[in-house]
Amino acid sequence: FYYALSSGKYVCAVGNGTCWAYTDTIDVTVIQGPSVMKTNTKFGYCPNDSVMLTTTGNANYVYQWYYNGNMISGATDTMIYASISGDYYVRVQDNSTGCVQTSANYVVNQFTPPSGSISATKTRFCQGDSSILTGPAGTGYTYQWTFNGSNITNATGSNLVASTAGDYGVIVRDNNGCSSVISSVTIAVDALPDTTMTPSSSTQFICSGSNLRLSVPSGNSYQWYNGANLISGATSHTY
Repeated sequence: FYYALSSGKYVCAVGNGTCWAYTDTIDVTVIQGPSVMKTNTKFGYCPNDSVMLTTTGNANYVYQWYYNGNMISGATDTMIYASISGDYYVRVQDNSTGCVQTSANYVVNQFTPPSGSISATKTRFCQGDSSILTGPAGTGYTYQWTFNGSNITNATGSNLVASTAGDYGVIVRDNNGCSSVISSVTIAVDALPDTTMTPSSSTQFICSGSNLRLSVPSGNSYQWYNGANLISGATSHTY
């Protein structure tokens, strides 16, 4: 026997000793199988998402998708959504010829989303000061900063200057389209002490040999100065 793999006119010479005879000619035509092409360019998916796998469509074709060699029930369209890592392929039959073709494997993987934490130059400071917040670094990362859960307009860089007390977070997206909400950092801002100075007299002119008592509101610590010069031992709320 002989397996004919290409189109042509096939005949066989049969010998019996010195006698030979020829069979009838068999005209073999090879019918082209259905065209099966992977038409998507992305083969990964983000956590809690999926990726659409597609192939060429034809009204005469019947489709059956497989995952890791097993038939996927009901997956008989030109596309499927894959949300589990593994090998997918599609078996296509041309109803007009009965020919069957199987695609190459679609190797699907879950992308790893951005991760990391926010770093801060300081998380507590005095009113009028600020802290520089920095989000996780990565190739192709984009950022959206949030304050107390709401997006901050135009805050889309890897760094943010925080000057208001509250919770700062950042949403980081990578070049695969995967995004992560990075845990927030809490910024505390301490109010400046009251620095209202009260003299003991309504006039600030004093005679030589006398004094004028100066007072400030109660606080935790004090240091008096005369101009830019520190007054040694002047560490009470009055002077």
